[in-house]
Amino acid sequence: MKSGKYVDGHFKEGPSQTLTIVGTVEPLEGNELMLLTEAERTKESIRIYTATELFTVDPKRTRKADVITYQGKKFEVHSVKRWTQLIPHFAAIAISKTDLTEE
Repeated sequence: MKSGKYVDGHFKEGPSQTLTIVGTVEPLEGNELMLLTEAERTKESIRIYTATELFTVDPKRTRKADVITYQGKKFEVHSVKRWTQLIPHFAAIAISKTDLTEE
């Protein structure tokens, strides 16, 4: 998770923060994979249900997407949906960063 602040009207990222969250993780399957781009479909992808809000990339604020470490692998958050019925939670899809360049 990244923090930051506005300096002279521009968002400047702060240092990375590491958080431990609780959630349920499942692999993406079937039609869900078809929602990804063709290049992303070949990568390992997971769905995470958690009470902790996760963030995707935000080009307007130059925010990078959250990265999740699960079973020793890194996954970048691709999309997030907020659910408010019964038990409020977030459902996020994350794609393996194995093939991406680390910064």
